[in-house]
Amino acid sequence: MSLNAIVPNLDGWVALLDDGAMDMDLKINTSEINFKEILSLIPAIYQNNFDKLRTTGNMSLTAFAKGRMAGENMPQFGLTLGVKDATLNYEGMPASVDGINIGASVSNPGGSLDKTIIDLSEFRLSMAGNPFKAALYASTPISDLNFKATADGTVHLGKIKDIYPLGDSITLSGIVTADLQFAGRMSDIEKENYQNIRGEGTLTVADMDLTMKGLPAVAVKKAQASVSAKAMSLSQLDVKVGKSDIQAHGSLSNYLAYVLKNETIKGSLTVTSSLLDLNELMGDSETSGEETVEADTTTLSVIEVPKNIDMTLSADFKKILFQKMELDNVTGKLIVADGAVRMTPLSLNAFGGAMVANGIYSTAESVVRPMVNFDLDIQKASFEKTFEQLDMIQKIVPIFAKTGGTYSVKVDLKSALDSQMSPDLSSLTADGVIQSNDIQLQNIEVFSQLATLLKNDKLKNIEAKDLKISFTIKDGKVKTSPFDMKLGNITMNLSGVTGLDQTIDYRAKINIPGAGALSNVSATIGGTFSKPSIKLNTDEVVKNAVTNVIASEVLGVDAEDIEAQKAAIRKQAEEAGNKLIATAKSESEKLISKASNPLAKVAAQAAGKKLVEEAEKQAQKLKNEAEKLIEKQYGGSE
Repeated sequence: MSLNAIVPNLDGWVALLDDGAMDMDLKINTSEINFKEILSLIPAIYQNNFDKLRTTGNMSLTAFAKGRMAGENMPQFGLTLGVKDATLNYEGMPASVDGINIGASVSNPGGSLDKTIIDLSEFRLSMAGNPFKAALYASTPISDLNFKATADGTVHLGKIKDIYPLGDSITLSGIVTADLQFAGRMSDIEKENYQNIRGEGTLTVADMDLTMKGLPAVAVKKAQASVSAKAMSLSQLDVKVGKSDIQAHGSLSNYLAYVLKNETIKGSLTVTSSLLDLNELMGDSETSGEETVEADTTTLSVIEVPKNIDMTLSADFKKILFQKMELDNVTGKLIVADGAVRMTPLSLNAFGGAMVANGIYSTAESVVRPMVNFDLDIQKASFEKTFEQLDMIQKIVPIFAKTGGTYSVKVDLKSALDSQMSPDLSSLTADGVIQSNDIQLQNIEVFSQLATLLKNDKLKNIEAKDLKISFTIKDGKVKTSPFDMKLGNITMNLSGVTGLDQTIDYRAKINIPGAGALSNVSATIGGTFSKPSIKLNTDEVVKNAVTNVIASEVLGVDAEDIEAQKAAIRKQAEEAGNKLIATAKSESEKLISKASNPLAKVAAQAAGKKLVEEAEKQAQKLKNEAEKLIEKQYGGSE
């Protein structure tokens, strides 16, 4: 039979026995074949210019299996591979791999798999004049792995292009030097009896550069680690990936069990960076140079936290780019354990202010739906920058778009993240308090309409001091407890809910000294931030009119002249109603003037007509309420 370029001979028999066992006596051999034929088993070589590969040297490959196989009982088996003084080079390439010698065997006398012995007694070669050798011996792999391994040599990565045709899609350079020796038993590693383990050596990577099409360039200025049986000490790591740079030093323990049995690796590292561009590392980014623009986050993917890492990272990052956010001077500790990253705490500058974060990012429960749970304390951040950098704020607090000034907030936040590392707003819950001593609200439709209805332009451009708002986020809605806004001598109390669809449902209580019937009014605010609908409490307007007539001489009416007072009440109600109708007509005209085509104009005319009709109903209600109050106050009317 043939397997790629290898044509082995198969001889023997297999018998299926009545008890379900299998008996066999099989042999595979190739006698001596050309070294090129064994290389055909490596897909990257066989599928790329295999016809241009030139080799010298022969090899032998034999294998056998003899005896019964039943349950966990194995037949006797063995495999041997031998390569003597082989060479390898590609047609037209300036360098070659010489002195290739391999001696490898796998054997088992039969019975248990635990009796298997793996012996790579020799692996030697010279790559473009740089020698490298390694050896491996392993026994009792099931019960208690007994191992011995060595690696010694230097690999000039830049020479690979002289040996193998890498093409234009990849460039590689640098030097890797290894001198490693390990020997011992897995049981001693598990029991931390490191005195029984031999482990020593060094591994160094210097001046390594790797570029591959479609991936950020990787540059390792230097990475140096020394190993003992107990720990691996990373004395220096200086690497750059794309625009990001990372420097680190520290130590790792239990690394042998991590490599050999996938157990938990432990350690502590100090990590620093002048720039960490997570957009570039996690997916495509449109950032370039020192200028930061919006990143294309469509290809961002979840960062999985391995469960078999127990690591403490002391972090000092000068700048981190993530989605649209720019985080500066990030310092603190990150504890990686049990599939989660904990911040304890992390301080940074963000959104033009300062932030302290305690919390957790976890993929322990779900790799595709991570969870975050943070306590955030943000001081003097910019409303404008927060809106620009956080998509979540754009969705649930759109008013930030037209808000100037700074704010401080303390919030406990919990949310699942979607596949692009953005909060799943339907699962987001939060409790917090936001404060501002310097807030400006301009050209916000809600306040513009209030200003028009109440005939007070001060409400159009708000500059408030000492603002404090308690809020909760749950079920995709932001709910604010009642809070006061002081605008000079005007006081406004607001409370309500903002939905994910930007719908609003707020209650407003407004006190405007000296405004007559409109001095103390309440309003219901619905619709959306861009298209609000406001309804004044007309009962309060009429009551205010009565109070103004009876308790003061604002209208110049004699307190003893009952009929004059009645007339004044009716006049107040009529004037307030006329203002409502005039405002509705003005808004109707605006809608019609903004219509860009005949269909839109028809729709605007219908909407405008409805506004006017509603205002006329409210005006009539004002008159009716005025008569009721006259009846109640004076006992009838003429």
